[in-house]
Amino acid sequence: MKKLQKEYLRLLGEFVSFKTVSTDTSFRKDIDKAVSWLSNLFKKNGFKITLIEGRSHNPIVIAKYTADQKLKTVLVYGHYDVQPADKEDGWKSNPFTLIKRKNKYIARGVIDNKGQILAHMAAVFNAIKNGQLAYNVTFIIEGNEESGNPSLSRIIKKDKKLLDCDLVIISDGEMKGMNPTLDVSFRGGGNMRVVYETHSNDRHSGLFGGLVPNPALELSRMLAKIRTGNEITFGGLKQTIEISGLTSGYTGSGFKNIIPGKAEARLNVRTVHPQISENVLKEIEELIRKETPSFVKLLIESEVHGDPIFLDTEHGEIDSIKKLLYQIHKKEIIHQNVGGSIPVVADFKSILGKPMALVPLSNEDCNMHGVDENFSEYHMEKALEFTSALWIK
Repeated sequence: MKKLQKEYLRLLGEFVSFKTVSTDTSFRKDIDKAVSWLSNLFKKNGFKITLIEGRSHNPIVIAKYTADQKLKTVLVYGHYDVQPADKEDGWKSNPFTLIKRKNKYIARGVIDNKGQILAHMAAVFNAIKNGQLAYNVTFIIEGNEESGNPSLSRIIKKDKKLLDCDLVIISDGEMKGMNPTLDVSFRGGGNMRVVYETHSNDRHSGLFGGLVPNPALELSRMLAKIRTGNEITFGGLKQTIEISGLTSGYTGSGFKNIIPGKAEARLNVRTVHPQISENVLKEIEELIRKETPSFVKLLIESEVHGDPIFLDTEHGEIDSIKKLLYQIHKKEIIHQNVGGSIPVVADFKSILGKPMALVPLSNEDCNMHGVDENFSEYHMEKALEFTSALWIK
């Protein structure tokens, strides 16, 4: 195990050094370097590589290894792209250099998702080397999980045969405390842009104050009708609506004495099983239109990010994973409802129709997406124990 840990940390240091920020096109060279690094690493270990490239997404790496045609096939999903990170954000060290501080390994992507997908990769490579691999295995590692990949669903449909499997495994989240964890549900949802326009340009507040409507005020009144405190005020639904952005008028230095012509709100909607996200967003749109005064010119733009998912964990393949998790951790397995979403889960469920095991490996205080993202030494060791045992005969 010590030898595997040493190799894992060596590879992890290389992997996190690539600044694979998918939300910023200026990092495309690093993305290409990471794709080349992944492809060469898989080839070195006997995998056949398929690269799927396109204008609307970063390259997707599909790596296949067939140990024996008689064996079952496991599909492992991960992503190589990461959230932005800069030392000026408050990082105590270079976010793209792996360091150990006390009992934690720190770097951007160390758990989301480079460290977690690499735990499976390193264990599979080791099993191949020792002639112990228990499954045929296919890795699909994309580069737009953090920025949204509108092409992924189409690609999975198109390459369904290439991705054919008996079980899907994803490790892309946080354990519940020190307990082994299975993620069983994810929220769906989408975003909305709402623009109120009451006149074509800003008006003098002294001349027109009290005489013409203020779009910022009208928009605020409407938003207050949609949500009051923590309660959703319509439809009897359990989704959440968050105001993620609100702008109007002048917000620069000093003051500008005006009545703005426009106001804009950005809304983030999260849905829960068994809701259909598109239907929920339509219902919200209908309410907005109903509550908008007739003198307001209204613009609404919506995008659906996916439907909520509930996973059945009562399956033979997943039972063996549960037993393995218990053997390693000697603690109760927590079945976790996740507040966020992994859009590809819905695609795998609807297109591939195979059982899925979502097994997070990272510590709960990993600070995913935040400053000093970290993988605790304890959780890293347990992750490698689990993946090592999972992939051998």
